[in-house]
Amino acid sequence: MRFSKGITAIVFVFLLIFCACSRTGVNSDILKAAEEGDLKAIKKSLKNGADPNAKDNEGATALIIAAKKGYVDIVSELITNGADVNAKNDEGATALLWALQEDHANVVSQLTTNGADVNEKDNEGTTALIIAVQKGHVDIVSQMIAKGADVNARDGENVTPLLWAADQAHTDVVALLLAKGADVNAKDNEGTTSLMRAIGEDRADIVAQLIAKGADVNVKDNDGFTALMKAAEKGCVDCAKILIVNGADVNAKDNNGFTALIMASEEDNTEVVAQLLANSADVNAQTADGATALIMASAQGNADCIKVLLANGVNVNAKASDGGTALIMASGRGDVDVVKILIAKGAKVNLKMSDGSDALSTAKLNGHDEIVNILKSAGARSL
Repeated sequence: MRFSKGITAIVFVFLLIFCACSRTGVNSDILKAAEEGDLKAIKKSLKNGADPNAKDNEGATALIIAAKKGYVDIVSELITNGADVNAKNDEGATALLWALQEDHANVVSQLTTNGADVNEKDNEGTTALIIAVQKGHVDIVSQMIAKGADVNARDGENVTPLLWAADQAHTDVVALLLAKGADVNAKDNEGTTSLMRAIGEDRADIVAQLIAKGADVNVKDNDGFTALMKAAEKGCVDCAKILIVNGADVNAKDNNGFTALIMASEEDNTEVVAQLLANSADVNAQTADGATALIMASAQGNADCIKVLLANGVNVNAKASDGGTALIMASGRGDVDVVKILIAKGAKVNLKMSDGSDALSTAKLNGHDEIVNILKSAGARSL
């Protein structure tokens, strides 16, 4: 029997459709088997012609799925049958990145042994080393570096492994990265260094470790903050001590003119205030708006800091750009104890702000009757 050319073409098309459907079926089977951890089904699917690199709706291959689940035997089987160890899903994540994220160390070893690229990045710029660092797994960090991981690779926010290690306070990981050539003064997008991140976690041990490896104690972030300012703001006494001993500039200013002393005074970190003053911090330094440490402390009612500042020669009558004084700030707050302390130390009760208000009018406006009486007893005059 002879078929016409038209019939032959139709038969051929149906055969193509049948083969495509069959291939789609076995590909679905291998992805399902990987999800369920069914090694027997994996082998059957591969025998029936399944593509070891077929992807699901999220771009994940069977290898990625198995690695995420921790099925090391399936990972091995897929690699043996041609699975791409560096294939990525729609988020750019490889099997290695998922294995690290899910803490499957045996899968990590299997993948790296079989050529997984340790420097591949996902869509957010995350590398295998960065994940291992974030997890604090020093052994895996060492393994990634031994496989050629870039210790100074940056993620999408410009954060290096060392910056992450300091941020997560993983001391052993910090030491390993430094020993392997990590840039101790690298900055992220905000200009923050590893030293600054360690201070954010109040880790004096890591601060000392970083300084010993050459961390710049006076470098500034994008806001003009130094490491010492961060320590002062957070009240990290031991960190501040180490920084000062290693040459931190106690009078450096940020972009708004704040010094470490002003920050510590505003945040009521009295011990740091005393430490800074003992190391030549300018007690009368002013911000860009003219505020002093005393004015900022008084605005917050930080009595202990105020006492330390007054004992170290601060100008009790200094004025900010708007004419505000420490006494006016305390009177507005209704802080009786601070008002008494300031007056006892010579605060002038009749100084006026640029808008004409003074301590007495501010106290009256805010209904602080006891302070009104204290001010009047000290010679405050009503307009």
